[in-house]
Amino acid sequence: MPFLFRAAPQREPDRQPHRSEATTTHVATTGHSRDHRPDPQTLRISATPLHTLNHQGNLCGMVEIDQLDPQRTAMIVVDMENDFVAEHAPLETPAAREMVPKLVEALSACREAGVNVIYTTHVHRRDGSDLGLFSFSPVIARGDALAEGTRGVEIYAALAPRPGEHVIEKHRYSGFFGTDLDMILRGWRVDTVIISGTTTENCCHATARDALFRDYKVVFLSDATATFDYPDLGFGEMAAADVHRATLAILAASTAHVMSVEDMKNRLPSRTTLSN
Repeated sequence: MPFLFRAAPQREPDRQPHRSEATTTHVATTGHSRDHRPDPQTLRISATPLHTLNHQGNLCGMVEIDQLDPQRTAMIVVDMENDFVAEHAPLETPAAREMVPKLVEALSACREAGVNVIYTTHVHRRDGSDLGLFSFSPVIARGDALAEGTRGVEIYAALAPRPGEHVIEKHRYSGFFGTDLDMILRGWRVDTVIISGTTTENCCHATARDALFRDYKVVFLSDATATFDYPDLGFGEMAAADVHRATLAILAASTAHVMSVEDMKNRLPSRTTLSN
């Protein structure tokens, strides 16, 4: 989620390291240092322990899903609430609003196929009793964003839940932490979750990882998740597109089958199949 960031610490002037200090930081098993661009062949080979070959002989991550069974799958829409998505919102994430049509498309396909849809919204109590370290953000600590009982924590109108679709109120990045999301999914006999929403690297990423930790197979939608630009906090600025791409690459290797909405639709049963 896009919080207000603290100022970056002042960098120390460049100096030569003492003999006792390491002069390069090595990446385990790759044979290259952070100070040099890795050889692509070396990087590819060193990454193979996290990967495997699918039945078509293509390199894939630890999770690969060929077909989605609607009866065992749930779509989780993460934090597409007004405080993140609406124009001029206190925690506005423009890319999240821009991808709304694609998420609408994904939701339509899931509902038509009979996939359960469930939402999360990040909410804090007015008295601050569930803020914890999230009080570092003044806009949240003051109750100007993510405050219970406000329009800001309602789901963005274009994505409004249908009657009977649950909205989970959460207080941390993950939709599983401190909520009954896992209980509901198990009550539905779900073994696969589809992750969509905002932000890619925070709440969507945390929810995907927590789903994996609970032995759910995870689909992560590359074009129905989104994030924001990061300022320089000592490591340089990072554009939203770069944050998004980096997160997708990491999740694809170790957590989820990352795919587009179109790919997800192709893995759902056709209307003809469902009617037979």
